[in-house]
Amino acid sequence: MNSIKTITFTFLTLLLLFCSLSLAQDSLNVNIVSIIENPSHLTFDVLVSGDYAYLTDSRNILRIIDISDPYNPRETGFVDEGGNGSGIDLRDNYAFVVTGDIYCAPSLFVIDISDSHHPRIVGTLTFANSAYDVFVLDNYAYVADSLYGLQVIDISQPTDPRLVSVYETPGTGAGITACENYVYIADYREGLCILDVSDIHNISEAGRYDTPGNANDVAVRDEFAFVADGTDGLRILDISDLENIEEVSNYRVYGTVVDVKIRGNYAYLAYTWGGFRIIDITRLNEPYEVGFYITPLMARSVDIAGHYAYISARRQFFILDFSEALSANNPDLITEPTLLNFTLSSAYPNPFNSQTTIHYSLPEADNVTVKIFNIIGREIITLVDQFSDAGRFRISFYASSLASGTYIIELSNSRKRQTKNIEVLK
Repeated sequence: MNSIKTITFTFLTLLLLFCSLSLAQDSLNVNIVSIIENPSHLTFDVLVSGDYAYLTDSRNILRIIDISDPYNPRETGFVDEGGNGSGIDLRDNYAFVVTGDIYCAPSLFVIDISDSHHPRIVGTLTFANSAYDVFVLDNYAYVADSLYGLQVIDISQPTDPRLVSVYETPGTGAGITACENYVYIADYREGLCILDVSDIHNISEAGRYDTPGNANDVAVRDEFAFVADGTDGLRILDISDLENIEEVSNYRVYGTVVDVKIRGNYAYLAYTWGGFRIIDITRLNEPYEVGFYITPLMARSVDIAGHYAYISARRQFFILDFSEALSANNPDLITEPTLLNFTLSSAYPNPFNSQTTIHYSLPEADNVTVKIFNIIGREIITLVDQFSDAGRFRISFYASSLASGTYIIELSNSRKRQTKNIEVLK
């Protein structure tokens, strides 16, 4: 009897919560502009470029929506291969869509979108397992999947995509992004996984952080990663030292955070049982909410263009105007989130053969030096000796003329000094 009462109470609680969410639609400063209903198919990912929004759903690999007039969006074309489109990215006149395995074999589809009314598949690569997200950088498509974690596809010839490398992460690749020589994977139950892909045929793990929830997506800017961590909200991580990743702060919301985008001072979240949230991250250690919109159905993905948010929410596609939620004095303010300390991060790679990169940050303007010493304290070279503004910096150190051994990096200003060891291997 007690168990029945418990179940009944839980059901009524959830029912009341659902009703309250359905009624409380927005925070007065986020307003709905338009909506497209799609009663038969579930929408998944959304990506905006120019006058078009590109959506994946449970039946169409790709749908193209003309959003040149946000108040009157209209579908211009689609690709229907009977696939379960999940993740999407764009490069030039091509869309790269990965699919799950509900209606067809998991695949990467390369789609020519130069004609928005008649998109067409020009290349295909079939996978052995479901793929959830894709990020395109240079000539490679990096795919997050359910088996390996990462697959790397050569797309230099869009009509002939080829698998060139895989890397098996401990978890399940759910979301992915890439920058320079690193790929960042939201590895679901295993948190954030950072891979060094500078040698595409010899991928290695560069860093890892086990978030408390289930990492669904990740966005990266400068030396910070923003993880959509399921029921544990948004986690903000300092990744300046890949060997010692630290959480700066977090922001919890009711529901499961599944997608995150970073624009200017703000993090934009899509989450189930809630919809859309705008988090001010000007001070990374003190994030706070400035606006929200509660969608009637579960939100799956969000993208941002100007002061509009584009949201896929189960069988609906929303366009929201959030201009009132941003700064009243300057709604287009674009500044960098700041959390600066006097910090010398570990060099990477380390150990190294001929070249490594040194990262450091300064909280205020001052005279700064960066020097290299050998193990007995003899100065080898001065890399930096100048007056520097506050900020984050990186500098390359070339050690081709040095013998194997341990060396010391020293960062100093007028008040502080920090050191790190590096290893040269020949």
